[in-house]
Amino acid sequence: MQFINRRTVYVHTDKYVYLSADKGVHFQNFNQKARNCQEAKCIQTIARHPFDDNVFILISNLKKLFYICTDLNSANEFDIDRINCVERPFPNDNSDAKQAPIVTKVVFHPKIHNTLLVLMSNNRLYLSETLASNFYFLKSGVKQISFANSESKLYSDTLLLGIKESDGISYFFNMDSRSRNDEDDNEIIRHAREFMMYGPFLFVATIEEATEKYQKEKYMAKLFVGTDNGRSFNRVSISQSTQNHIIEKSFIILDGSEGAVLINVQQEQSSATSSSSTSSKYGKVFISDARGVRYKQTLWDNRRDGNHADFTKVKSLEGVYLANQVQTYDMNTMELYECNNCNGYEDCTRKCKTKTLITFDKSVWRYITPPKYGANKELINCPSGNCKLHLHGFSAGTNPNYPRLHSHKDAVGIIFANGNVGEYLWEGGTINTYMSRDGGLSWTEVAKGSHVYEILDHGGIMMIAENNRPTDTLRYSLDEANTWVTTNFTEHLRTYRINKMYANEKFDQLARYALIHGSADTSGDIVIRVDFSKVHQRECTGINNPYDQNSDYEYFKPHNYNSKCLLGRVVEYTRRKRTSMCFNPSLTEGKPVKITNCECTYADYECDYGYEKKRIDDVKFSCVAINAKLEEESKAPSLSSCQTENYYNESRGYARIPGNTCNGGLSSQLDPIKRDCPKSMSNWAVFIIVLFFVMVLTFGALLFYKQSGFLQQLFNPNKMRYRYNQLINDMNTPDTAFGRDIERNQPSSFQDNRIQSDDEDDEDFGLDVIEEEEEAPEEMHPGSFGSSKH
Repeated sequence: MQFINRRTVYVHTDKYVYLSADKGVHFQNFNQKARNCQEAKCIQTIARHPFDDNVFILISNLKKLFYICTDLNSANEFDIDRINCVERPFPNDNSDAKQAPIVTKVVFHPKIHNTLLVLMSNNRLYLSETLASNFYFLKSGVKQISFANSESKLYSDTLLLGIKESDGISYFFNMDSRSRNDEDDNEIIRHAREFMMYGPFLFVATIEEATEKYQKEKYMAKLFVGTDNGRSFNRVSISQSTQNHIIEKSFIILDGSEGAVLINVQQEQSSATSSSSTSSKYGKVFISDARGVRYKQTLWDNRRDGNHADFTKVKSLEGVYLANQVQTYDMNTMELYECNNCNGYEDCTRKCKTKTLITFDKSVWRYITPPKYGANKELINCPSGNCKLHLHGFSAGTNPNYPRLHSHKDAVGIIFANGNVGEYLWEGGTINTYMSRDGGLSWTEVAKGSHVYEILDHGGIMMIAENNRPTDTLRYSLDEANTWVTTNFTEHLRTYRINKMYANEKFDQLARYALIHGSADTSGDIVIRVDFSKVHQRECTGINNPYDQNSDYEYFKPHNYNSKCLLGRVVEYTRRKRTSMCFNPSLTEGKPVKITNCECTYADYECDYGYEKKRIDDVKFSCVAINAKLEEESKAPSLSSCQTENYYNESRGYARIPGNTCNGGLSSQLDPIKRDCPKSMSNWAVFIIVLFFVMVLTFGALLFYKQSGFLQQLFNPNKMRYRYNQLINDMNTPDTAFGRDIERNQPSSFQDNRIQSDDEDDEDFGLDVIEEEEEAPEEMHPGSFGSSKH
């Protein structure tokens, strides 16, 4: 199920496609409207337009047809006939394949409305500039493709980025979409496995055979990162606290939304004679600098499940993350657990002894303080005296019996999750439902047993329903879980297993309804519409005067266990009071209204790349260089900085936590020292840059007038720029085990314009990405559509 826009809902069963044009009140079978696609399983998937929610494409690999659907907003609430869906054939593929190829990916242009790319199963790439009315063949051998990243520097409307295979070798390449020459591209990185974009960052993964130094390993992975759409790359460097040879086997990119990148890294310690590996069940979490190049460790043994990690961001607050950590041995007896031998989610949860942690600054991690009382107001018993709250549902790869941990960007501080109170996660099999309304600082047990949940009206309406057994009831709260109302959603004494709840948070943040997907063994699936538009009689008032006792709003200041400051500042939000029985009238609630920076303390800093922390007392710490070479590197002039500035930063060993805005206090003692660039370095950098651009302009003029394929092959500015930047990176990267390798298997929905894995069941190396905003549409079984509860 997916929301296409504010009104249109798309449901894909295992046989047919259903559309609603009235927010899920009524559904109609789209296949019955399609002239040439009325049989079951005719339509495989949907591709949504990235910026026009009035357009989407349905794809039929069975009939080799696109259905280009427009004019969604003109449809009547009872009739989808006004949605204009035009049939377009697939590209006319002239390959010699015995079986006609099918469409594996559709990529809309991020800015040009009618332009899109189509990648076929035989790896042939086509371009349409007329919304699939006609196509141009661009290139063969393409395994992955995207338009340029509009959030990065040096963006061009006609630039394409991709991975191709040629003569048994894969390459990351870029090319101009206006070219009609199959050979006209720029091969930038060899042995490229996959690539992905995250904010301004472009990551490219390579897989290569191990060198003689690591001859016990079959392969080594490497990760490159850039922020200028593939013109230049730096190899990612991981800081280690050991001199042993460390090989990175896989990276999971966890988040990059706050000016730095967080990654889960699986490593192996290797030499020419032996090797030892961390389990594939966990990895270390590292955080990057602002360029996404250098990474420092922030968390040990973060639990992994296949190509996902138990790690998530609280969407409504900055700096707040939750993660599950694997305990590999008994802290008292030092006995190793059987973590490496576990099989499946529940078995690994028992054997690996998992605990949940929270951070409010991406640096210091703590166990979660459990609630004192249960949902029935009883005192929670803790026989060991060492109980914490532990949570399920971090990643899409975990057991579906435990719904995803849920936060909402417009419901400030609110988090829902299933878990247990005890020494470890899933102790004794007793799972209950918990909620926090202060960003994870404190928690309340809101219901016994495992539940699915959804948040509406910025947290003003909450819904839960049991998900581990069939039910005919759901519960809702209008006062942030202080009290609950129980209601039946069926009228025929049938019960359903509730799979998921859906709110249209992307297109209608103030929606007062939700859709529920339920399933039964005999009667098929059901879509239930729950309408809350009549639960209040008025809209809230007083949002501009939260201190007024008559206002329906209050100020909320998130903080951590030890300080009122988060990331070096105090942020005040407005949100509806828990006791106010009214609807939010606008989207202003939940936005920061006042920000005050705090004085800098040791809590605002961590150790810089190449340094490790040594505690002085409970507050103070020193940062000691791991070795002399790294210390020298941290103090040396940076050629990359002197390219564009007249100064560079000389590290004192400390680094601000990414996103921290504190001022004064210890900043003069701990912040890096600003040094003037050596004149020779500045002149050399300027000379190279000026020479490069003179050459680019000269040859660009010739190419413009001559359009010579020979000159294009002779002079390749992208390759030249890459070689130059790689030289800079090699000069700054020590010949140690720091610059490493990677992989990726991103589970993303077909219609998402982000990078998608070609094979989700592939071997675990590459870039692995957790996607929460865009999930693959759930497959349903035919049953009842359009059931409502008002």
